[in-house]
Amino acid sequence: MEKLAETIRKMHISFFKKLIIIMLAVNIPLLLSIAVFCYHSMRTIRQDTIKNVQIRQQNLIDIVENDVKYVEQQLYHISNMDDWNILRETSRGQITYEGVSALNQFRSRFQNVLGTSRLFMDISANLENADLRFSVNEGIDGFDAQEYEALQSEEAGAARFKSREGSLYITSLNAWNYDLSVSMAARMDWEKIRNLLADGRSFLNEQMMLVFYTESGAVTICDGMTEALYRKITEADTFSPEDSKEVQKHMILIHTSSAMGDFAIYSFVEKNDIYAAMKKFYGSLFGIMAGSAIVILTYGIIVNKMFKKVTQLIDENYAKELYAQRAVYRQLQSQINPHFLYNSFFVLQNMIREEENESASEFTKSLGQYYKFITRTERQEVALKEEVDHARVYLEIMKKRYGRRLEYEIVCGEAECLQIQVPRLILQPFIENVFGHGSHSGRDPMKIRLQVLREKEQIWIIIEDNGSGMEEQRLKDLAGELFKGDETKDSAIFNINRRLKIKFGSDYGVILENSSLGGCRVCLRLPGIEQKGAGQNYVSDDCSR
Repeated sequence: MEKLAETIRKMHISFFKKLIIIMLAVNIPLLLSIAVFCYHSMRTIRQDTIKNVQIRQQNLIDIVENDVKYVEQQLYHISNMDDWNILRETSRGQITYEGVSALNQFRSRFQNVLGTSRLFMDISANLENADLRFSVNEGIDGFDAQEYEALQSEEAGAARFKSREGSLYITSLNAWNYDLSVSMAARMDWEKIRNLLADGRSFLNEQMMLVFYTESGAVTICDGMTEALYRKITEADTFSPEDSKEVQKHMILIHTSSAMGDFAIYSFVEKNDIYAAMKKFYGSLFGIMAGSAIVILTYGIIVNKMFKKVTQLIDENYAKELYAQRAVYRQLQSQINPHFLYNSFFVLQNMIREEENESASEFTKSLGQYYKFITRTERQEVALKEEVDHARVYLEIMKKRYGRRLEYEIVCGEAECLQIQVPRLILQPFIENVFGHGSHSGRDPMKIRLQVLREKEQIWIIIEDNGSGMEEQRLKDLAGELFKGDETKDSAIFNINRRLKIKFGSDYGVILENSSLGGCRVCLRLPGIEQKGAGQNYVSDDCSR
């Protein structure tokens, strides 16, 4: 036993002698190899960081551009409303009953615009001839000549954004007729913009700044303490070459400009934030290399593979999350249909004209419920029951519009199925598509059926109509694209299909087929819960394949 122990002890010593010799033989080239690897890794991380930050910045720019364009478009439409003519006939300082009604109409339009905007907090209008100024937040007041002069945009090529008294505006000036000039201005909300910047950060200590260019100079909105740093960078008289070297030593400056040319986003990223993990990793690597070159090399290869795998998983998860936010904003954005709103107001106007007060009250309530649901952004997921209720509200609104020309039916199975959490706005777009693209004969009423059924461990939502349906080849092509999850398509059906797959997995999503009613049949396949007892609900073979 003692001889065996001694033999093992000698083998142990011999092993370490050989290990030391191997380490000394490979240490110098290994150090050089690691140094080169470290340099390339740092450069790759820097490039990936800049790319990811720029993707985030572009996403924020898209949000700001879309919101500004939307508000500008709404201001243009409002500026051309006939109700301005009523205010033209209003004597200075004296508002008639018709004038009050017109003001209420404009205030309601202003509120609807603000309710769907992510950046603006107030809309005001200045009417010189009527000696009026009114806004959503400040109410009715006298004409503000200073504001009118400061915010008017008559000159061609004038800056889109206007700065006044610490606030930022976009404006719309319209000479509705020769006797009245209407100047409207939408004021941006600093807090909303700061929250948008905070949500758009890629790193915890990243500092971001949104710069708007006006005729009077640049206006900055900062997330963090970046304003002083920005001034140092942009003002040559206060920023020395030594300051520039010091900033570049610790930070990376990344910026993206809007295609509109009116604003840009700056990000200041601490180098320690992006290199900290790498520094810790290489510290451990060199410590292990002091004991054995072979162990260091093996450890380096293993950790390097793990690092690449973790990086790949992080990138995949990040891309998946970013695409899901953009899909919700596009889905939410697609719901803000001005034609639907205009038609609804026309129906409401006819009800009021016919003195159908009770119907008008119910219709207004339904319309309020509809827009409250689609503009509510605090939750991206809701219970299926809420989605079904929203679809019911939308169908009631369309029923008021179409009358006897529309028949609909909503059939829900077990109440337990309606508790499943689903992405918002997955039903109404398909129903809306029936009215937009469905072809129905003039004799028969339009029929729409919505069903929620459970088959074993799956939930099926079925929407079908009695239109003309689709050609078999077109139906087959769409079914194939939906099955593959084609990410190049941006219509509502592909958007919803991707959102369902992101939420529940690749086995779930949208199935298209022709309905027995004559039109299209849309099936949404969702995961269910285990069936308890008898009395299961089943769907047809066509929808469950």
